[in-house]
Amino acid sequence: MQTAVQMLESAAFSRFMAAAYRLKADSPKGKIRESENRLTAAAADLQTAMAIRLERAERQLIGNAARLEDLSPMRVLARGYTLTMGDGGMPVSLHTLRPGDRMVTRFADGTAESVVSAVSRNAPPSD
Repeated sequence: MQTAVQMLESAAFSRFMAAAYRLKADSPKGKIRESENRLTAAAADLQTAMAIRLERAERQLIGNAARLEDLSPMRVLARGYTLTMGDGGMPVSLHTLRPGDRMVTRFADGTAESVVSAVSRNAPPSD
């Protein structure tokens, strides 16, 4: 049979162990470790999200570059169109041309110079 002192010692020891357990559970080291784990996971998630976003932006940039290349004046010339300009280099309108005006026509593979000999305006379409 335990004596009263032994019983008090046993109860005190139990309380001490319970307090030690609570202290360990509430330990700043444990909370820091948990926070570090959450931070590591968040960093990994952020890296993955940024890699996905970067890949998506890269695909979009490549697509936009291809569309822009399709609209390039040189690409249009390569399809058989020409660009005709007056002496000043600005594209001309039929309404500004006069016989004797000098023109430069650009093709995909070079240019040709010409002189306007006549200007014919189409009649406006009738309804």
